[in-house]
Amino acid sequence: MLLVFCQQIKCDRYWPEEPKTYGPIRVVPESSEDVADYIKRVFALQWVGPIVRFWQCFIAPEVRPSLRVFPTCLAAVWSGRPGR
Repeated sequence: MLLVFCQQIKCDRYWPEEPKTYGPIRVVPESSEDVADYIKRVFALQWVGPIVRFWQCFIAPEVRPSLRVFPTCLAAVWSGRPGR
């Protein structure tokens, strides 16, 4: 389907009729169904490119003394004994 208005293309089919690969993604048309005023199309997408995984080694930062006291203060507040 192609819609042309004033010699300019306004709408064009942007889905493949046959399986087609776009970069690392393969688009495979599976079905097409006419429904009332539109057409329902189902596609399967497959990743065909290389799989890249990144791992980083995170080291916990040194904890400041003021942050070490914080859980103790919370425990005291929750237990009803503030100021400990």
